[in-house]
Amino acid sequence: MSKVIKVLEKMASDASLISKADVSTMLIDTEITERQKLAIEARDLDTLTETIHDLPIIKCIPIVPAEDDDEADSEKETQQEPKVKIKVV
Repeated sequence: MSKVIKVLEKMASDASLISKADVSTMLIDTEITERQKLAIEARDLDTLTETIHDLPIIKCIPIVPAEDDDEADSEKETQQEPKVKIKVV
């Protein structure tokens, strides 16, 4: 787990870290970068996020087939279906 996440977890679970002075004192003993400490003190989420390199980059690309493709595929399927003949004797 990231050191920054551990620091944020500690801040969330320690009720005595309400004032900025208490947070600054706690951050002195942490093993995070100065930029991360400043971002936490300033409550700058964007800067803090930029400093964490182990966050995954998630990309989502929706793919919607064209309407013509669906109709052409269904026509091919109907043409390719085998014809079954039944003879009653």
